Amino acid sequence: MKEGKADLRSAFFFSLSSGPLSVVGAGLTSLFNPDVFRRAFGFFMLIMVMLLLFRNRIKPYKGKWRYVRRLPTPLV
Repeated sequence: MKEGKADLRSAFFFSLSSGPLSVVGAGLTSLFNPDVFRRAFGFFMLIMVMLLLFRNRIKPYKGKWRYVRRLPTPLV
């Protein structure tokens, strides 16, 4: 915050939407078959473990990004 790198506007919108959407997400899980949900979640966890194990071997993206976010200059 002192360096002016904190994006407070985005933080506000993320915190505003995270509460209600977590309740909606918890309600939606009751619509899925528990066996299918467990398998899909297990598969997701395996993919995340593989990414964490091999993240040092994955080559970074060398292309050019289309969007560059510019933070507002501090008022100091």
